[in-house]
Amino acid sequence: MLGGRFAHLVGGTNKGLACRTLLDLYRKHWGELRVVAIGDSLNDLPMLEQADYPFLVEQRGGGYQSGIAFKKLIRVEGVGPVGWEKCIQRLGNT
Repeated sequence: MLGGRFAHLVGGTNKGLACRTLLDLYRKHWGELRVVAIGDSLNDLPMLEQADYPFLVEQRGGGYQSGIAFKKLIRVEGVGPVGWEKCIQRLGNT
């Protein structure tokens, strides 16, 4: 599976499962959490679906990955660090 800058080898798992596992551990220790996820490609979709604030940034070359859409998804202009910075700024306004 290809991500923005890395090739990913996965089998029987995905970023969403990893997030869910980690969040379960965090919640046992700290209780309820607000979860932020930032991604730009289809391999990020399961992770984005786990978040309270799922941000989709643009891909290199501009535009958003097709096939990523759900009710609470927040699209942010900007690629890579520029997009990430805009996500963080937007969080400061919530």
